[in-house]
Amino acid sequence: CVLVLGACQSEGGGGDSSVPAERTRVLMDSGPPGDAAGPDAGAEGCVARYAEPGPSPVGVRTLEVDGSPVEVWFPAAAAGTERARYDMREWLPAEAAASIPDEVAPIHETAAFTDVEPAAGRYPVVLFSHGLAGYRLQSTFLYTHLASWGFIVVAPEHPERGLTTILEAGVPSGDNAAAALRGSLAGLLASDLGAHVDRTRTAVGGHSMGTVAASQVAADDEISAWFTLAGAGFGVGPAKP
Repeated sequence: CVLVLGACQSEGGGGDSSVPAERTRVLMDSGPPGDAAGPDAGAEGCVARYAEPGPSPVGVRTLEVDGSPVEVWFPAAAAGTERARYDMREWLPAEAAASIPDEVAPIHETAAFTDVEPAAGRYPVVLFSHGLAGYRLQSTFLYTHLASWGFIVVAPEHPERGLTTILEAGVPSGDNAAAALRGSLAGLLASDLGAHVDRTRTAVGGHSMGTVAASQVAADDEISAWFTLAGAGFGVGPAKP
């Protein structure tokens, strides 16, 4: 049984074809010891295995890369005592945020722990670009799930098309997402978590408008696989900068 993040290539028509078809790579090839869903379990067995959280507790840290926050989730050596939480008011325009009293504040508790150390070993990386009117923590349920199965997940903030900008201006102020993904990977490797990165296995993905950034980064030499979520209608940019 394998967990695969794959790339698709159009064989004809108007789609971009500069991402090689062989960019379908296995990023994790086994489950926990004794798992009944073995190599011959088939698709149903694989789906059943990975539907539930994995065996690793999950840690989370915020890095600063080029002046912007980047969130990193990773397999932790042990569970912590404090769950990571965030307040949605952080991504609202100041006037709107001030109108929401603390007693009804939109606080979200996640499955990750703060102030924990990474587990020993090296792990594949997943870079993720959030969508239009989104924010870097928007898909925390997915990030923590992947990290529990042995991935390091990296999500930069895209303020130029984030929730605050769209609520205030109605339109993006630009698009620096592909550069932010590349910078986030460099920032991860330069951090203390870099020692836990398997540099031979890096995937990139995105949600909605984030799929454009994912497609632009997908053909970079260090990318092993790519995937998109709800990307229809946003088109595909050039696979190489």
